[in-house]
Formats: sequence, C-alpha cells, structure tokens
Amino acid sequence: MVKLKKLSSLLLLLSSVFMACSIPLPLWTFWVRSYQYPEGLVMHVYLYKVGGRDLVEINVLNHYIGMKPLKNEDFPQFKIFPFWVGGIAILTFIVAFVRKKILVLLPISLTSLFGVYGLYLLYTKLYEYGHNLSPKAAMKIPPFTPPILGTNKFAQFTTLAYFDVGALLILISTLLMAIVLGVNLLVKEDKNV
Repeated sequence: MVKLKKLSSLLLLLSSVFMACSIPLPLWTFWVRSYQYPEGLVMHVYLYKVGGRDLVEINVLNHYIGMKPLKNEDFPQFKIFPFWVGGIAILTFIVAFVRKKILVLLPISLTSLFGVYGLYLLYTKLYEYGHNLSPKAAMKIPPFTPPILGTNKFAQFTTLAYFDVGALLILISTLLMAIVLGVNLLVKEDKNV
C-alpha cells in the first residue's frame, strides 16, 4: 500500500487539530434586531447545544410570534455530534501516523457526510420552527424559513445568519484533507509532498 509523504502527514495532523478545536466553538450564529432591540439579540449553535447570551430573550420573541422555544432537548443530535467530530479528529490523527494514502478517504468521507447532514438538519429545523407557528400568537405573521446564511427582514425584525468560527475550522480541516488526498492522487511517487 502506498504511503503518504511527510508533508501530507503534517497537513493531516494540522487538520486533526483544527477539527478538534472546533468542538467547543459556535458553528452557526443567528442575530435578530428590531426597534425593541436596537443592539440586536444573538444566539449560537454549537455541536452540543443552542446557546448565547440572548437565548432567553429570543425565546420570548419566538413565543410572541408563535414559534416554539429553542430547547436543547429538541435536538438529540447534540448528544452525538461532539463524538462524531471528535472521532473524525482522532481518525485523521491516526491516518497521519499510519500514512496509508487510501485511508485519507475515511475522515474526508465522514466529514463530508457530517457537513451534508448538518446543513440538512439546520435547514429542516429552521423550516420547522418558522412554519409551525401557533395560531394563538400575539403577533400574526405568515410562515417563513429563517435564512441559513445572510440577512432577512420580516415584520419589524431584521436577521443575520452566518457560519461561525467552529464551522470555519471544520471547513479548513476538510480542505486540508482534500489537499492531501488530491496531491497524493496526482503526484508521482518521487515527489516529496
């Protein structure tokens, strides 16, 4: 079996570190502003929880428009995601030392699967929260889907959603894996990459 070059192993080690460092950091941030909250309210989604300094107040607003409150119990994936990402970090670390080219496919495949599932889950939860509005809400608004990325305006609220530093670290980690995979598939054996 063909071995990875030393530089490729170093890139995989770096990838492993970035992946592990993403675990305690926010992946996605949602910011909402209105005339009542000119400085805005912020919530963060982590691998293991929904949190942020203004989550309680955001849940008050959610109630006002008929949206159910954001509770960690409604996201069973939070119990699995830190282990999934931690497992990818450990697997990438192991592949860096075993140095078998074909094994690079394992962490990059698991990371890609995590990314696709994470985006699907985020979209479906945003859709669910924005479309299952209580008819007894104080403020009646039409069903909507909060954006995954970018700004949006509905009623008197302006929102901004963006991927945060945890997601950026996962992306960098994945790109490093892809570089290692691509270089090692394309480069001849006599190269020192």
